[in-house]
Amino acid sequence: MLKMQWRRLKRWSVPRARSFTNLLKKCGTQAVELLYKANGGASVYSGNPLERRLRDIQAAGQHTVVSMKTWEAAGRVLLGLDPQHGVLF
Repeated sequence: MLKMQWRRLKRWSVPRARSFTNLLKKCGTQAVELLYKANGGASVYSGNPLERRLRDIQAAGQHTVVSMKTWEAAGRVLLGLDPQHGVLF
């Protein structure tokens, strides 16, 4: 199954793949935030694994590949427009 998905992803254009990457980042962040909230007050303690996971996924979300600027640039390229910033496609 994973190999099939990887082959499909490799055929996509870079802007489309970047948009999909951004969607995965958003869904992953929402999932961890939901677990964090469901765990209640215990989540805030530094010894709790969810506290670390929340920080990690939020830090990963700051990477330029999954930033909001990349969403905008990918959309512009898919619409046939100039991306208007430094991320290369």
